[in-house]
Amino acid sequence: MNLQYMRLTSSLFLLVFIALLTISCQEKNGSQDVKVNSAEFEEPRTIPLEFSEPKQINWEVTDMNDFDRMNERKVNIQSFPRKPFYPDRFIPLKTPMTTNEVLFESLMDSSLNFSELPSIKIDFKTSLLASLKKIKAGLPKIEKNSTLGILEFSEDQGLPSYLVTALMEDSNGMMWIATDKGLTRFDGAYLEIFDFIESYFTGSQAIVNNILEDQNGRIWVYTSQKGIYVIDLKVGLVSNFNLVGQNFNFNDNCSMIMDSEGQIWVGTIQDGIYIFNSSNDTYKHISQWGPNNNRNASKLTFDQNGSLWVGSASGLSEIDIQSGKIRTLEEPFNTSVAPITGLFTDNENQIWIGTAKQGVAILNSDRNKISSLGTEQGVGTSIVHFSEGPDQTIWMSSSEGVFVYNKNNNRLKNLNSSDGIIDDFINTTTFDSEGQLWIATQDGINLFDLQGLAPIYLNSSDGLSGPDTWSFFEDSEERLWIGTRQGLDLYDPSKNSISRLDINLGLPKANNISHKIQRLSANQILITSPGFGFGIYDEVKENIQYLTSNQGIITVFPSSSIIDSKGRLWTGSFINGNVELIDLEKKEIKLLSNLNGIIGDIVWGFAEDSYGQIWAGTDLGINVINPEKNTVSYLMENGELSQRNTGAFFKDEEEKIWIGSRSGLLIVDQNANSLTEINTENGLSNPAVYTSYGSNGKYYIGTGNGFNLLTPNPEKKSQGKFGYDLKSFEKGQGLIYTDFNADAVIEFNNKLWWGIETEALTITNIPKKDSVEIKTFISGITISDKPQNFFDRDNIVRKYPDLDTIFSADLDTFYLANTIPKQSDWLQENDVKWDSVSGYFNLPVNLEIPFEHNYLSFQFNSVQLSNQDKAKYSYYLDGFDKDWSKVSTNPFSENYRNLPAGKYTFLVSSLSPEGLWSEPAKISFTILPHWTNTWWAWVSYLLVFSAIVGAIVQYRAKALKKENLILEEKVKHRTSQLNESLENLKSTQAQLIQSEKMASLGELTAGIAHEIQNPLNFVNNFSE
Repeated sequence: MNLQYMRLTSSLFLLVFIALLTISCQEKNGSQDVKVNSAEFEEPRTIPLEFSEPKQINWEVTDMNDFDRMNERKVNIQSFPRKPFYPDRFIPLKTPMTTNEVLFESLMDSSLNFSELPSIKIDFKTSLLASLKKIKAGLPKIEKNSTLGILEFSEDQGLPSYLVTALMEDSNGMMWIATDKGLTRFDGAYLEIFDFIESYFTGSQAIVNNILEDQNGRIWVYTSQKGIYVIDLKVGLVSNFNLVGQNFNFNDNCSMIMDSEGQIWVGTIQDGIYIFNSSNDTYKHISQWGPNNNRNASKLTFDQNGSLWVGSASGLSEIDIQSGKIRTLEEPFNTSVAPITGLFTDNENQIWIGTAKQGVAILNSDRNKISSLGTEQGVGTSIVHFSEGPDQTIWMSSSEGVFVYNKNNNRLKNLNSSDGIIDDFINTTTFDSEGQLWIATQDGINLFDLQGLAPIYLNSSDGLSGPDTWSFFEDSEERLWIGTRQGLDLYDPSKNSISRLDINLGLPKANNISHKIQRLSANQILITSPGFGFGIYDEVKENIQYLTSNQGIITVFPSSSIIDSKGRLWTGSFINGNVELIDLEKKEIKLLSNLNGIIGDIVWGFAEDSYGQIWAGTDLGINVINPEKNTVSYLMENGELSQRNTGAFFKDEEEKIWIGSRSGLLIVDQNANSLTEINTENGLSNPAVYTSYGSNGKYYIGTGNGFNLLTPNPEKKSQGKFGYDLKSFEKGQGLIYTDFNADAVIEFNNKLWWGIETEALTITNIPKKDSVEIKTFISGITISDKPQNFFDRDNIVRKYPDLDTIFSADLDTFYLANTIPKQSDWLQENDVKWDSVSGYFNLPVNLEIPFEHNYLSFQFNSVQLSNQDKAKYSYYLDGFDKDWSKVSTNPFSENYRNLPAGKYTFLVSSLSPEGLWSEPAKISFTILPHWTNTWWAWVSYLLVFSAIVGAIVQYRAKALKKENLILEEKVKHRTSQLNESLENLKSTQAQLIQSEKMASLGELTAGIAHEIQNPLNFVNNFSE
């Protein structure tokens, strides 16, 4: 029986083991061998190029000799009245800067031995960092009625307050923004709000002067009223050190800078200079360094030689850190530098000194001259902060906006609220790593991407005849002709002037339509004057001829025109589909219309192909005219006549014809006999294309909602794909106006000049290839709808061995260093576990989540501080998803609900502006089995099951044994009865046998007697 029980139990264990193995194999385990395969847009569709059968056309011919000769008159454009014109708005200084000599090297008033300064341990008050409030930031909004492509980033986008006092980009590209209601970290997608800065006795939160990052990655925050805070994001601590006497001596607008060795220098108003050693959290204090400085050291900067420059109410001091020599330049030197409100070292090692009296003083790199950029030059206010742009410009913050000085040409401009700046009072400016300028004001932040388009908007107040621009032309003297609905202007960059041409050239036109300018011949410029005809200006002869109805032309109000390769003029009209061919050399005019071959009523545009054919786009299709064979055919699409409303034509270097229509862009490749269509599903900003233009290998497509840039990509072409990269530019890139005028674009003076809508001529930078490598971060995890913060608090004691007491985030409880809770209450209560944290955003390592909380989502970013609207992502949960997600602008994943137990890896990648996917960011985690499905539960099940089976087996065994005993008794009794019955049976059988034997004997005897009797009877009978 024991052997049977053991065999049964072993079998049960084997069955349970197999079941556990099966269950464990069914748990989800990620492969982690995945690559991004998402596509942002569909590939453009290419079909064979197809035309209808050519049909013969009959021109209506007019002999110009039957009409008047063209009128002609002498003109001198150089003598036309001029106005100053500065498209970039940098204007010459009102008067040249004045320069004073100063023998700075000869100044000497004291010395200082830094090695003798005592090192004092910083008496930090340290507390736990509270869980951060994290919100998705809104996209910056465009500033309407602005003269610049400036964006606004303020409370509407999620900042805790309008008043912004300090900015700093850390080493990972995150922007730290200080407001009067909290410190914020911005990663391009989310705002994380820190709420640890204390209030001072007025009840207001202490104002932040400066923010910087030390060599250990900690963030230092210098406040006017509550000293310095140091944030250690890795372990989740914030420490505060209140400067001596600061409770009553506020340090408004004081400097905090870091030297090459990582020491942090802090200026004060009445307490000298503090030097913090961030490696061991000690400081040195310089209370006095000269007889007249009154312990005032509000402004600090280091020059390229390592000397410290101190600006104060009494003047400017240089402290040589190595020798300890101190030189001070004071008011008696007649330099007008004191009191100092701003201090900065530029890339030429010049010292820029903002003053409270008048503008700026500039100390040259040789330290022997000081120049004045003040009221007489155009800067008549106090300058409180400086930043240097990537193009040799100095941006100066003031209460009258931002003054920008161009060191290359000694020009100046002032940007203020009339230009789109939110507020005239500028607290500070900074350039991020992408070249975008951040302007902190009393009313929010302005963003101006100087490395992007950086649009400038011009109108009649800048000198133009009008803002509604429809035509550009560059002449042989590198002057720009500008045709607007209000008139015709000529911009001469060499003279920084603009002059009105249409009136002086005698070229009247109809209202609400623009002049058009194009090259007629080597020396002649053709000027279209709708309603009047044409003017032909000869640059060499300096005369103008007029081509009007008096010379026989029919279309004096042309809708479009082109000069073909033979110098002939083709014009289109707004009615009847009229196409007029004017041959000035032959004195001949030919006319086609929709009565004799043209399809459509309005002829919007022309192009000439490499075969000398003229393509005429109308409101009903595309006509292809062969003037040599006198035939016309029509573009076909998918076996039918194309009925696209077209007009924006351009022929590129490869003889391809780009055609803009109201329903997409067409690229005609006659060599490859192909027609490619590009539309919104392929990345086009808008289906309505009004402008197609190419310059220096770049192709610009102006649409009804921004423009697209297409650049050739040989690699794609070799793979049989569409051979261009496509980028879009819209309001997020600073374009206030996005509905582009037809064919109104030119590249001039390394800028793009656009006609957009009716409000302003727009000048933008030429888009550059984005060389910044996109890096993707997973910035947060939400578990069971609760955003989580993870810290490496196990390392607090190791990192801060002298730290004995730590306060709670609310400062109402304190902990000993070895009793600090590792995790938040929610994580602790719900048994979420991890080993450590890694990366900038403290992602948990070996994260284990109980099955009850198998509801997750993820937040991520690509740290795109500029072009935030272009940030795109694709993500993949390895172990659950079958493929990468569709490309999306959302910086968060879907909610993953009811994930099965198992191991997972979440991956996310960002798409760069150049169309390249970043290296995926990833985090691995484990969803633990439900307690009913854990190994110990199954062991318990096994033990209980085994016990139950054992009890049943034992009970059954006893019952069987009892039954066996009863059965044995029954068997014995039955056996006895059977033996007795058997004996009885044998006796009866013997009696029966004996009886049978006697009966048989009787029968035999009777038979014998009968047989004997028979012969006797025979004898007796015979004898008778």
